[in-house]
Amino acid sequence: MWHLPGGYVLAGEEQDEFLRRLILKELGLEHSLAIALRFGGFVHNNPHEERGHLIHMPWVVEFPEGMLPESEKARFFRIYQLPDNTIRHHLTIVSRYLASK
Repeated sequence: MWHLPGGYVLAGEEQDEFLRRLILKELGLEHSLAIALRFGGFVHNNPHEERGHLIHMPWVVEFPEGMLPESEKARFFRIYQLPDNTIRHHLTIVSRYLASK
């Protein structure tokens, strides 16, 4: 299964610090390579989730043309060419982003 990178914000951590840490940890990339744009947030109500409901605060990370980085930790797909076996609620996040454009 493919999924979007994600994680938890640490206590006292600012959004930009979280994003920088997440991109480095999940993708092995320096944040300075990309432009990050937050496009909204929503609650994911999953009755099977023991920890409660999740609040998604999605960010779109754009890389300059021709600068798609290589990473040992991740594979990159064009937004309109996501694999069929991408986690369903992550496809919902992408669909919401595309609808907001």
